[in-house]
Amino acid sequence: MKFLRLLSKSAFQEMNYSCNDSNKGHTDCMVDLKGDNEMVVNNLKKIKLDVTEMTQNGNKKLKIEVSTAQQNSLPIVDWAPQTRVDSQLTFELGPVCFEY
Repeated sequence: MKFLRLLSKSAFQEMNYSCNDSNKGHTDCMVDLKGDNEMVVNNLKKIKLDVTEMTQNGNKKLKIEVSTAQQNSLPIVDWAPQTRVDSQLTFELGPVCFEY
């Protein structure tokens, strides 16, 4: 992984996240993402988060792309939902891609 990072100018990773809230009036479906460097990537200025959001039948689906020139932030190694515990969650993590 270090070799790929040294040769790369940037990196990106895609993920899909969905939540089905049992309380139909509550649609908060946020997630914290932790990178390989143990930092929460949501809060870093040099990380670009591209989020596409869809809602269908009470299900909220997010397609998230994380891109950065700080290659040590990727891959995403952990995630934490910011929703209540009575929500049904699905998280699919794609491969990290290094660009040179």
